[in-house]
Amino acid sequence: MSTLEVKGIQAPAGFNLDMPAGAILQVVQGTTTVTTSTSSSSWVATSLSATITPKFSSSKILVTYSGSMYHYIDTKGASTIYRDSTELTGKTSGVVRSWQSASRGFFPHGGEYLDSPSSTSAIVYKIYIKKDSGDYTIDYPTGTDVTRSSITLMEVAG
Repeated sequence: MSTLEVKGIQAPAGFNLDMPAGAILQVVQGTTTVTTSTSSSSWVATSLSATITPKFSSSKILVTYSGSMYHYIDTKGASTIYRDSTELTGKTSGVVRSWQSASRGFFPHGGEYLDSPSSTSAIVYKIYIKKDSGDYTIDYPTGTDVTRSSITLMEVAG
């Protein structure tokens, strides 16, 4: 039996190595310590974002995010993912919505979306929030001094 040892594999100049479908090609992460507050019923950009430049136009980008939202009694809050200036889900309440009827509180707000951007240019993915209903403001992410809010982008070979 033979063993092949290599230090690295490199494609010839001007070419990219083909990877099997589903292979993770790169991972990018963004974090924030800045809280966004809003009472708007329209999507508002937060400071939670990350930028990725896909290696192949056939790649998919798996976007995951996590953080906590704070809101008051009878106020619903929603969060979603934007690619550049485009909301990705097409849903009025985005990726996730929370509501507290009896008191104020912190709610986990996070989710994922598998995007097919068909691009090899730099793409910014950003988390947006809005008040879905109610009289008070919502804050996202909250507890940034004691919890970690993040967005992770993974390029997946198509």
